[in-house]
Amino acid sequence: MKKAFSWIPNSYNNLEDLHTYVITTVEPNIYLVIVFESKKSEKDVFIETFISEMCTNLRCTKVFTSLKYTFK
Repeated sequence: MKKAFSWIPNSYNNLEDLHTYVITTVEPNIYLVIVFESKKSEKDVFIETFISEMCTNLRCTKVFTSLKYTFK
């Protein structure tokens, strides 16, 4: 499964200041950016699921699908 979002490499100024950034495109001009105050793995299923569900909700995919089938 291809990921629909990008992990930006961990960024830190010193060993105590470690952050992980995740960015994804919701719509062409809307981006979802999540910043974690600690190092996170790219294989974290919880984060992948959260981002996928959040993008689906922000795009209103379920609402548009239900409207499409209602009017047929």
